[in-house]
Amino acid sequence: MTEQQETAPFLRITHQKELFFETPENTIEGTAFKSLVVYDLSVLELLPIPALIHDSNILKRIEDTHLKHILDHYYYSKQQIFIGFDKVDSTTEKARKILKTLQFCTCQTKIKFSVVLGAKIYGMIKYWRN
Repeated sequence: MTEQQETAPFLRITHQKELFFETPENTIEGTAFKSLVVYDLSVLELLPIPALIHDSNILKRIEDTHLKHILDHYYYSKQQIFIGFDKVDSTTEKARKILKTLQFCTCQTKIKFSVVLGAKIYGMIKYWRN
């Protein structure tokens, strides 16, 4: 999800059922939200979860350099993903291109990826792996 080597997020669950999720030595808000998205995408890949939903409240806090990689991952995922994304014009040209590509990209049957831009919903229709 990045262009350079970075410290991976760390998940620890104690015997008392306490959950600690952090990126060691990095307390930047954008990193925390990027780590949350990476965790969600990992769970989506590894477990039989039918869909993932991320709101613009999460995505708008992620640095543009990381956001374009996340959007790429969303696009190429074989799972069903929905995102809410406002303020498209405030992101990078690369991210805008990915989002605009999704507006008219259609294939076969089920909705795989939908992007909410303002009040409009755009999606890519594609077979979805069960």
